[in-house]
Amino acid sequence: MPKRKATTTAKDIAKKNKVETTKSDTEKAETEKYYEARGILQETTTQYLIDWAPDSDTGEEYDPSWEPKENANQLLVADWNKFKEQESQKKSARKKSPRGEAVSRETSAT
Repeated sequence: MPKRKATTTAKDIAKKNKVETTKSDTEKAETEKYYEARGILQETTTQYLIDWAPDSDTGEEYDPSWEPKENANQLLVADWNKFKEQESQKKSARKKSPRGEAVSRETSAT
């Protein structure tokens, strides 16, 4: 007896014809939304705590969030490094200034 030929169903045809559709890098870049940052608030070895500006279209406020360092742009990182340098200079200036200077207050008893 000859073997029976397998029948192809509509489901099988759909599986064969199914093509995974993905967006090209160009399309992704065009649809990807970027968010404006006010600045970096803190840093770990791998992340920055970023303070986000409100959405320019809706005015929606965003809480600061921890983001991988590679997500921060060069300008944001440069501003953060400048801020850290200024803070470091302030701390070293405070250490050099004399402490415990007495401030005299004159009080008059009437």
